Amino acid sequence: MKLTHRVLAAVLCAAAGFAAAQEKPVTLKFSYWVPAQHPIATKGILPWAEAITSASGGTIRFAYFPSAQLGKAEDHYDMVKDGIADVGWLNPGFNPGRWPVAAALQIPLLASSPVGGSAAFTEWYAPYAAKEMADVKVCFGHQIGPISFSSASKKVVMPEDLSGMKIRPSSAMEALYLRQMGAAAVPGAFPETRELISRGVIDGTTGVYGSLISFGADKVTKHHLAIPFSMASYVVAINKAKYESLSPRQKKAIDDHCNAEAAQRFATPLFEFEHHGLQALRERKDGREVTMPTPQILAAWKAKVPAVQAEWAKDVKSRGYEPEALMGQLRKALAKYNALLADN
Repeated sequence: MKLTHRVLAAVLCAAAGFAAAQEKPVTLKFSYWVPAQHPIATKGILPWAEAITSASGGTIRFAYFPSAQLGKAEDHYDMVKDGIADVGWLNPGFNPGRWPVAAALQIPLLASSPVGGSAAFTEWYAPYAAKEMADVKVCFGHQIGPISFSSASKKVVMPEDLSGMKIRPSSAMEALYLRQMGAAAVPGAFPETRELISRGVIDGTTGVYGSLISFGADKVTKHHLAIPFSMASYVVAINKAKYESLSPRQKKAIDDHCNAEAAQRFATPLFEFEHHGLQALRERKDGREVTMPTPQILAAWKAKVPAVQAEWAKDVKSRGYEPEALMGQLRKALAKYNALLADN
């Protein structure tokens, strides 16, 4: 006797429910260093995690630890590796020299879109992550941007304007560019920018504009150069032992949210938030100045990139990689997703 479609669907649903009932529920500790109310958390991290909870039939849940409760921003890779956190949101740029392949994404004036760049990052980096970040399961990479300049008293328009300034960079590649232009690269997390400028520790910072406002750094800056200087690159990483302890169905729920499509979904609302921040700054009537780059300004900034890329190439070559092949593959991936900055 043949089962009707309705009966068959009911049988399958019952079987799925039975399978879920047999699975051991698990709660994954998700650590990140931005505040719980920041859009990275509310528009990126939470929707991603909630989608996994749904896909797992409710057997995977998350406990959230924002604002670096479990450890500093630069420690998140090791926290995931050691099981202090089961899942972590980390910025490879906070650990200069540790992951030279991933650092390619941080070379200034390379990517044009954080959304397409996120998909390109995830696809391109996957085979290298297995070696370079072998201690964790790299779920996906994503970008936030464009990263631009904000300063307190001295206006930055051309690269030479950086000379003598103290700037907080968003990555080691940015720091290298700054130093080559005669600036001092002063480390610090983006949420600390307001305090660092107020105390005179730095003259300005690179960063995205929505977050600049949310962190209150707009209160201490009045000059902005809205050049697509770089993209901040991040990774969502999972503890390997915790992942391997999951059931096949639970692993699939995670794997289905660890790909280029998931990276784009994660990045899209964040890009919109940061872009609205730029619009808000441009509309203010408080005496601040937002400079939009002309082709001539953009060309001047690009002209300084080869020296940075040469240093990156020297580093990755010393680690056994072929820099020309790496960069060629990355540019191809960026072009595939319409995220390669023109004339690169």
